[in-house]
Amino acid sequence: MADLAQLNRQRWDNCHIPSNKGPEFKAVADKINLYKNRYLAVEKTTGVPWCVIGVVHYRESSFDFTRSLAQRDPWDKKSTHVPVGRGGLLSWEEAAVDALT
Repeated sequence: MADLAQLNRQRWDNCHIPSNKGPEFKAVADKINLYKNRYLAVEKTTGVPWCVIGVVHYRESSFDFTRSLAQRDPWDKKSTHVPVGRGGLLSWEEAAVDALT
């Protein structure tokens, strides 16, 4: 595990955001902060940091609360994409906990 932590530290240290991409990153960060309270509720149950949940939400479903964090399928129906058969849940938060655990 220490090797993975060291590798991730090197990746972080080598990360570079081109200056012309700053506004795009800020727009995403602003959206993540807008939904912070919803992400905090999921963090409380899963232990996954709220900011990571926000990034996953952006990556997997473009901040769409009608879609699952797992694969963008609607969370209130059984999923048809991998992981197949998940869903039929009662809320986005419940679906997020399911996806993250």
